[in-house]
Amino acid sequence: MPGENEVVDETQKDVTGKEASADDVNQNGDTDRDEASETDTGKETPVTDGSGKDRDAAQFMDNLMSQYSIETPEQLAEFIGELAGVKDALGDEDIQDLIDNKKTMIRYQMQWAAEKERKQRESETPEETIKRLDGELQKEKDLQTQARKREEDRKENDRLIATFNTFVGKEVDALKIGDHLKGPLKKYLGVNNPIHDIDLSNKVGIKKLISEAGKAFESLEQEILKKAKVKIEEVPTMTDTDTAAASPNESENQPKNLAEARRTATALLKQRLSGIGK
Repeated sequence: MPGENEVVDETQKDVTGKEASADDVNQNGDTDRDEASETDTGKETPVTDGSGKDRDAAQFMDNLMSQYSIETPEQLAEFIGELAGVKDALGDEDIQDLIDNKKTMIRYQMQWAAEKERKQRESETPEETIKRLDGELQKEKDLQTQARKREEDRKENDRLIATFNTFVGKEVDALKIGDHLKGPLKKYLGVNNPIHDIDLSNKVGIKKLISEAGKAFESLEQEILKKAKVKIEEVPTMTDTDTAAASPNESENQPKNLAEARRTATALLKQRLSGIGK
């Protein structure tokens, strides 16, 4: 250990807390710490390129999602949308002030209720007080019963909606239409349509829903145009040879009457349609 009057040269220590040797100290008293020495001591050189920033951003998002129990990007988008909706509703109001004001109002309401009850009892006989309290208790029980009924109705409604979604989904899947039409048709009929569950006061969520619906319709339009183009290209083109074959000049092939002409035309039409379907 150094003596009391001995001054320790702090420049003789490196970043790991170990004393540096005399060979590592240059003329200015600084330790040489080049890239090789940092690698040898196990210290990582900070990453400053774009990939490092991407990794930091990804780690930040993972930590954020874990902190608030968010498992998917969709849940994260919904969470942010709800926060944005709250911000729109609050405007420039300070959240802490609103919380303090609410607590103060609750405290006043409790005091007013106690004062009202005291004055009420002063103007009543004991029997009247008991009767009034029984009536208030019954009202509270009725409210609780109504709340339970609403919850039961909500569960039954959810069950009916689930049954509806399953039934309509199967019926649409059984239709002989293109698969690209089944998804939009299901939503049009109300199957798992988010419009039924969205908070009508959440403007951010509504805008997101409209944007997604617009993209879905645009994608459907492109798919329909693509399939229509394929169908048009499948229609055969009439050539001179086809015309000659369809309308022979030989007298023996000419229809002898109107009925035979109709039968011949029908046969040629069926032949042409069967060729298109192949």
